Amino acid sequence: MTASPTAQRRKLGSGFLRGLDPRIPSNLAVLSGGATAGIISGIRLFLRPETPVNVVTGAVTAGVSVFLVWAIVRELDPDHPLTAVIALL
Repeated sequence: MTASPTAQRRKLGSGFLRGLDPRIPSNLAVLSGGATAGIISGIRLFLRPETPVNVVTGAVTAGVSVFLVWAIVRELDPDHPLTAVIALL
């Protein structure tokens, strides 16, 4: 029987070594938050007189920016994933 990802992190003593498992709520939050930011940004840019390249670039930039903010906060406080989720707001 294999241990859950949370149990494995506890065994290590820190949450520093962890992957991006969508079964973990904070990881799911960043995946859905990044997608939502990209979609909203894409719609906003589409409604303006922007070229399709600018719409796609802006949408991808918004999604990646949300992920980077989350990842940086997660690295600063790896043992408390709620801190990174709060940074998404």
